[in-house]
Amino acid sequence: MSVSVVSRIATPHPLPEPRQVVKPAVVARPQPAPAPPRAPVDTLTISATAAPRGPVNSDSSVDGL
Repeated sequence: MSVSVVSRIATPHPLPEPRQVVKPAVVARPQPAPAPPRAPVDTLTISATAAPRGPVNSDSSVDGL
């Protein structure tokens, strides 16, 4: 009877099961990571600053003509 109890304990192995659940969690973390959103924000700010400069110069040139 003792052998049966040991077999049952070895069969469930709660270690492998949690590992599978942890893998998806780790993969999901990089997606909502705060680092990626910061990069696009800086790029958008730079692009927005550079974009107005172009049109402003064109308008000034037209006014100068």
